[in-house]
Amino acid sequence: MEKKEKKNRWYENAAYIIILAVFSLWGYGRGGDLSDTTYSLANYRFMDEMTGSWKYATFLSNLIGSVLLKLSCRAGDILDRMKGDSPRIDLLFSMKFMNLFTAVLLLAVVVVIFFSMRKVIPTPLLFPGLLTATGLCLIPKVILYQYLSFYLFALTCILLLYGIRSGKNLYYIIAGIVLGINLFVRISNGVEVLLIVWVWYGEFLKKDGTSDKPLFKRIISDTLLCVAGYAAGVFLAFIIFVIYALSNGSSPIAEMQAVTEWVMGLLSGESGSSAGGYSAGGMILLILDSYLGNLKWALLLMAELVLGMLFFKLVFPDKATVSENETSNESAEQTEQNNNGLTGFIRKNEKFLKIVFTTLYAGGVLLTFAYLERNGMFNFEYWNTGSIYRLYVVFLIISIVLFVIAIVGKQFGIDEKLLSFMSLMIIFITPLGTNNHLYAVMNNSFLIVPVAFFIVYQIVTMLKGKNMLYPFAVMFLVLTAALVIQSMFFGMTYTFKDCENGEKERAGFELWVPALAGMEAEAGHADAVNELCFALDGLFFDTDRSLYNDGLIAWGPIPGLHYVQDVPPALSTFWPSLDSYSGDDMFDELMAMMAKGKHPVVIASADEAEILSGLLNGSVTSDEESAIASKRITLGSFLLMNGYEEVFSNEEFVVYY
Repeated sequence: MEKKEKKNRWYENAAYIIILAVFSLWGYGRGGDLSDTTYSLANYRFMDEMTGSWKYATFLSNLIGSVLLKLSCRAGDILDRMKGDSPRIDLLFSMKFMNLFTAVLLLAVVVVIFFSMRKVIPTPLLFPGLLTATGLCLIPKVILYQYLSFYLFALTCILLLYGIRSGKNLYYIIAGIVLGINLFVRISNGVEVLLIVWVWYGEFLKKDGTSDKPLFKRIISDTLLCVAGYAAGVFLAFIIFVIYALSNGSSPIAEMQAVTEWVMGLLSGESGSSAGGYSAGGMILLILDSYLGNLKWALLLMAELVLGMLFFKLVFPDKATVSENETSNESAEQTEQNNNGLTGFIRKNEKFLKIVFTTLYAGGVLLTFAYLERNGMFNFEYWNTGSIYRLYVVFLIISIVLFVIAIVGKQFGIDEKLLSFMSLMIIFITPLGTNNHLYAVMNNSFLIVPVAFFIVYQIVTMLKGKNMLYPFAVMFLVLTAALVIQSMFFGMTYTFKDCENGEKERAGFELWVPALAGMEAEAGHADAVNELCFALDGLFFDTDRSLYNDGLIAWGPIPGLHYVQDVPPALSTFWPSLDSYSGDDMFDELMAMMAKGKHPVVIASADEAEILSGLLNGSVTSDEESAIASKRITLGSFLLMNGYEEVFSNEEFVVYY
């Protein structure tokens, strides 16, 4: 079943790996986002102090992240000592080294996929597919609950593929173990057990094979092996969870029960928040919105492809078809008339006309893509997702069609069917558990894109010698080239929430922002953070940071201030304005603070501070149906009742104490 391919020489493999390494590590010193990126870093920094359900809902990712962060702090310490300076605080250069370490982790996974999948997918297709998938990684690499989920999911798929192809039981067991561990990386990864359907499909494909066992017995056997491995993986991760919880003074059973109730509340939409996007229905609607919103572009390209193939089939019938028709249907006189008419002209000049019509068709396809660019399907502003997201979804829709064709087509082999079914499972499963449309699928394309390239290649091979090949090859050459080029420029330019409006000027962070040392970000943002941290140094460091004794509340999309300022949260979450944090929980926690006489520092984003001010003076009305509006009122009341005053403000932040 393995593909026959010339074995790569060592220097060819080295060249592939070097290119993938450069691309994976590109831009690791850029960005200073205070929302998702540093929010994850804050989770790692204060994992032991965290009390919310999120800590254990993403347990292994937080635990591994905390270990990597300690290594990053150690690396920063060594770098500082090499400069002849004494280290100031533990977090020196930590974000830069975390970006580096997680980029190396990405590279390691890509290399594993490269060497394991080239037995099935030829290297000339696998390499550009992996390069494209790496460029599509828009999520910050330090967000390990996303990336570890993707990595272990991909590894599971590869192990199951090997198991299905070889029939060796060990692959099923190890795949189950990996998937079981992944449950503790992110609790929503439980939906990945649906991969068992792919295992059943694989056995169905081999129903006419050499195995002596009936199909039903093989399915039961494979399922039991996967379940046994999964149980072992869950048990192993649970033991680590129990050891950590007990060492941290928590009850493992109580924590697990709280996480389960929290997740069920989100999925049902009854969490007390406005987290409609986290409910099962909300997530599905967001996924469908991305598909339906880009379906018209995909249908346009597919219609142009089908019309082109029909045109070439009718105008340039394949020689075998022409010969058969002439033999069975035409008399000698009719044949002579045809040879002297339009048909005869086409036959006599077929080679030239093919070149003309292929060129015209290629021009039409290029004009179509120019039209799509003018109408916003993609653009060349690589600093934001508009350059790639819609194009990727269109490619995804067309790929789904190709995967279905490969599954139902009798001319496709077992490998093509297996890979196509696997890709459909990845596309279906990946966005479940998130409320971010299809961005997770885009970020988890390590197997999808290479397989899509492979299926296109297989169809091209089948069409070889047929005139329909020309429009098919032209369309997919242009579409593939557009995706590869756009993804590469996007991957080399885009940094999450940094210069997304096209700002050209970047700036670094000063010495009084040690956590972000060595990083560069959009100049205005970097200046605002530098100014804030300098002011906070003057306000709090003179008193040995005693005003931080009761923690910090970072209100708005700035939870990363906990990491930047190295201050634990006063609430049970770093990001209280997030939909998944209940307004009822916020009210109860703030009331408990008042009862204990606690007075945490409150820092709000400038936009949220303006809304808070408007609510308090009555100039802004609140939508009582919105949970964030009720939380704003709760926080504003807390500030008023406890005598908070504005002690600092700039373009991005307002500090209350």
